[in-house]
Amino acid sequence: ISDAEEKEFLPLSLKILSGLEERHTQIFLHNKSAQTAFSSLGFDGGVKIPSCAGNCYSDWLGIVDANVGVNKANYFLERSALLSVYLDGQNLKRFLTISYRNSASPALGEAGRYKSYLRLLLPQGSSVNDVEFTIGNSKESQAPEITEIRGRKEAGVLVEIPAGQTKEITFSWEEVSWLDFTQEGEYRLYVRKQAGSVGDRLGLIFFLPQGLGITTSPKLSLTQEDGYGYNTLLTRDFFSRISWPNE
Repeated sequence: ISDAEEKEFLPLSLKILSGLEERHTQIFLHNKSAQTAFSSLGFDGGVKIPSCAGNCYSDWLGIVDANVGVNKANYFLERSALLSVYLDGQNLKRFLTISYRNSASPALGEAGRYKSYLRLLLPQGSSVNDVEFTIGNSKESQAPEITEIRGRKEAGVLVEIPAGQTKEITFSWEEVSWLDFTQEGEYRLYVRKQAGSVGDRLGLIFFLPQGLGITTSPKLSLTQEDGYGYNTLLTRDFFSRISWPNE
């Protein structure tokens, strides 16, 4: 940076900004006032819990993968997620299926095995169900480890994917829904990107009361399941808003 020429200042600044917004770079300073400024922009790596007032609910989640296998199996790993949100009943229900594909050669043996402690960061009021593991036609379930910290809930499980295999892990959680669809209201969703991850695929499907007129941002499309869907790459934090008028 100190050796950069003037013509390089703008592209260099844009590259630094991109690294901060995509959470490849995080900042900690001993200067408290400067640190507060960076924190307000979300550049400190802190977990921010969104909120809104009135007939509105700010939902959120974060996926955190931690390789505990003491190897470099991440290089061979592909990860994607599908989130289904059910807003059409008395309970607000969410189902998140995370799909892993380990493309490492089975000849690598244990060196190619991906071993991770997988955590899901959730609203504190969530009731978390057992986690379901699927390999081919085989399914099993496991109670996750639940912790509460700084106004949020975390559900964690150990995940292992041998070389050359795929696995799906499904989390489900719910809360009592107090949203009133006969009055003007809004549902917001914030998906927190994990620091250092590179553009995992994310699919979303929202199920709402039939006949409800909605406005969405970003624009959602009607799916074959009678829900509203959206597909994206989680290169940075994702925000979605669904609002409806008075009936």
